[in-house]
Amino acid sequence: MVKLEEWILGLSNPQGVWIFLAFLLGAIIMKKQPTQLLLQLQERKMRDIAQAKELLECTALSDEAHKLLKDYIETYSFKKFYGIMTTSYERKKLMVLAETHEKEITWVMIRRAFQNRYLVIEDDQLTVKLNRFDWASSKASSFFGFVVGIFSVLQLLVLSGSSQDYSLIELTARAIFATSVFLSAFFFNSLTWPYKNALVIKKILESEEVKPSKGTLSEADGNSPSSH
Repeated sequence: MVKLEEWILGLSNPQGVWIFLAFLLGAIIMKKQPTQLLLQLQERKMRDIAQAKELLECTALSDEAHKLLKDYIETYSFKKFYGIMTTSYERKKLMVLAETHEKEITWVMIRRAFQNRYLVIEDDQLTVKLNRFDWASSKASSFFGFVVGIFSVLQLLVLSGSSQDYSLIELTARAIFATSVFLSAFFFNSLTWPYKNALVIKKILESEEVKPSKGTLSEADGNSPSSH
């Protein structure tokens, strides 16, 4: 147990902790300017949308220009409310899926699966494409999340048992570091959400007798890699 404590505490030595905190502080400071840039781009986008809506009311516009402006506004609105950038054709397909299975499938699930290109349109049908690499990546993320989570918990336990050996500042720094490591475990686990959501959607699509694409996971092998 003593060796375990020494190993865990060694990974969070004062030098490493302060380097990590300095990096975190630098990231927060550097984030300020990009945030301002994003706000400016957002304001510009809002002005463009407002101008497009005004132009739609112009009777002098040709039918083609009217259609392009309408699609531009709908694309932005869909992106704003659902977080998905799509074409008009893709929007119709996704909306049918969400409306048909509103109790089983949420827009968050659709967004994750669609943005990660698990949910695609082939032969005029929505289908879910998953392969061995997707399965392996999901399992790896789950494993790393579990390992990092266990390590952070052990680190916090060891730190709480030896808190009297550190000054208040050093103890706070180590606690922040351990907590940050613990939160990173959630990050690794979040990487598996798109895959898991895609599996749910795939099962529902297959229940409707939608033919799965070649190379995808079968319903029976939903939790194991497909064979090719």
